[in-house]
Amino acid sequence: MTKKTNTTESKASTIPAPKAKRVKRSTDVTLGWVARDYPQLDSWRILAVEWLKGETKRVHGRLEALAVFFVRYLIQQKLPLAPAVFLARDTVLPDFYRTACPDSGSGIEYNNYIHTFLHFVLLSEFSEADDFSPLWSRRYSITRCQGCPRVAYRSATRVSIRHYPTAT
Repeated sequence: MTKKTNTTESKASTIPAPKAKRVKRSTDVTLGWVARDYPQLDSWRILAVEWLKGETKRVHGRLEALAVFFVRYLIQQKLPLAPAVFLARDTVLPDFYRTACPDSGSGIEYNNYIHTFLHFVLLSEFSEADDFSPLWSRRYSITRCQGCPRVAYRSATRVSIRHYPTAT
């Protein structure tokens, strides 16, 4: 008859190690998910992190807009990934709002945040200081935001019958 041997195994070795919690895209101001999942967008990520440092209101909305810009616009539309090429006057870009944003108030908000972000990039990277105002390089233009023009919010005027006096 075979004799069973008692082996003492550590229970710790059979329990899987807990997964490290990832920071959500809507709260990750370092844009670590971009560095991890889209390393080809690192130059955009650096510019976006710098832009976010100066923003204090609705940061989570700006992070959502950047996610849409990076994934749905730059990657899915196969647009130039280098900011200098993307912002060059001769680069033809599809409309950001129509191409990548939802047709809603959030989409308008994303579009306007990205318009502001592109304006920041043009001011910080592709302009020179002057005594009166920034000078744009001839190769880049503030109208480069043409792929992402500011969109006005739709008027949400609703008429309610509750505000009208009833006939007696």
